[in-house]
Amino acid sequence: LEVTKVEGNNVYTKVVVAGPVSSHKGINLPGVAVSLPALTEKDEADLRWAIQTGADIIAMSFVRFATDIDRAHEITDEEGRRIPVVAKIEKPQALENLEEIVKAFDGIMVAR
Repeated sequence: LEVTKVEGNNVYTKVVVAGPVSSHKGINLPGVAVSLPALTEKDEADLRWAIQTGADIIAMSFVRFATDIDRAHEITDEEGRRIPVVAKIEKPQALENLEEIVKAFDGIMVAR
């Protein structure tokens, strides 16, 4: 999709390459600083499920800041078992904050 117009909270687009559009997908907004939480409600539920079923490591998508790990740590602590969290580096903001992200996370994965 290509943005053709923005009016308030509405974004108008035209189809550049046809295909299905579905929920729970990421979007790429080059040059735009997105102010969304690091984890969605679904991500939080999935993280709880992963811990309860014995996962030994998780990867966090679309990391932008070192503090993105904070909510994941809160959830793992609530579930009684902290596991390593790998930051997936997929956004330009992550590159700008890479040194801090490397220090905060247990591992780094370069994606995209």
